Amino acid sequence: MCWLAARSSVQGQPIHSRAASTLANPISEGDLVDAADRVYETGFTGDDDRAFREGLEHPDIVAFERRLLAGAHQGWVEHVIEGTDGTVELLPTCLREEYEFRKKKGLWIEANAMLVGVRRVQSLAWLRPKLNMSDDPWLIDCPYTAERGLEL
Repeated sequence: MCWLAARSSVQGQPIHSRAASTLANPISEGDLVDAADRVYETGFTGDDDRAFREGLEHPDIVAFERRLLAGAHQGWVEHVIEGTDGTVELLPTCLREEYEFRKKKGLWIEANAMLVGVRRVQSLAWLRPKLNMSDDPWLIDCPYTAERGLEL
């Protein structure tokens, strides 16, 4: 069984009242940028600001051309996770259909709100038997409810 409680607000205001209700589907990249500008017209605050700055200043972004090694396998997934707060966002398999439905309707924010952050301990090895890493986002085959979260 799988129960969903998606995030429906940004900075304390309902998403639909800020920008999403004014957009047609499908939207252009310019429409999306305009909507984001309206939602975040006063800038990022709190955790959103910290996450934005961490991403913007990440060494893999800052030194992209020096760090990229075309044609060679790199354990970049583990490396990127190690460079963050140690979490990876996963989609419970039981939410996949609803996630795809929301994406198809252009509800990207609502779809991404369905992802569950899992803090990794030392390695993802203990979780790999339950993971499908061939999709983006990664799928995890574990029971999930909005009340209890992901049951690992």
